[in-house]
Amino acid sequence: VLHVPLGISRRVRDYPLTFESEWDRVLVDDLIEPSTELSTINMLRYSVLELTETAVEYSISAFLRQHFIAALAIVIHPQLSPDDEKYLECLLPRRIDKFRKVLQQHSAFVELLADDTREILRNYCERVCIDNVQAQVRIAMKDAGRLGTLRLALTGAINTILHAAAATAIARFDRNYNVRLLNSEGVPIALWLALASLRHTGSVDMKAVEDPGFTVVVKND
Repeated sequence: VLHVPLGISRRVRDYPLTFESEWDRVLVDDLIEPSTELSTINMLRYSVLELTETAVEYSISAFLRQHFIAALAIVIHPQLSPDDEKYLECLLPRRIDKFRKVLQQHSAFVELLADDTREILRNYCERVCIDNVQAQVRIAMKDAGRLGTLRLALTGAINTILHAAAATAIARFDRNYNVRLLNSEGVPIALWLALASLRHTGSVDMKAVEDPGFTVVVKND
């Protein structure tokens, strides 16, 4: 059991933090009970996908509603000329406004987006988990010194992975700015959702989500 002290620059940590396979690891970043039901041990033990299924604070549908702006910010549409009729649609304030309305008015779209996000997470977590070390743990080990505590680093890593998965799902559904059609008059919502569910199948590989420059580029038809 390693007690990892707070990240004060002048404090020396006497024990190196490694993941040698012959060791069983339990890491405690502080002696204060966490303020949420999600324990640090579970944040270490379970994949992000498993956490979204068991921890209320990481429910994918709720996460999309609360954090869609952070996900939208890393979704990049191809650069358009100011003269293009769709130019305004690629501006972030306009996209935020349209997504907010869609998420508020169309629960079926939220569930469809959540299902796609879940499958993207499933593929990512299965691919990245090596030697039973979860993806968020690998990312947190790089950030623990900067963020101060292991728990804060784990929280940041989980959010990073969820933002990347949500952004990847959004990019798939918003090809050619299709999401804006959900707020247009005369558009049959059920047909839109049926076509979207058929079109966006197959796995997607997320890579280097911990990179500060991580973005998802929309591939318009």
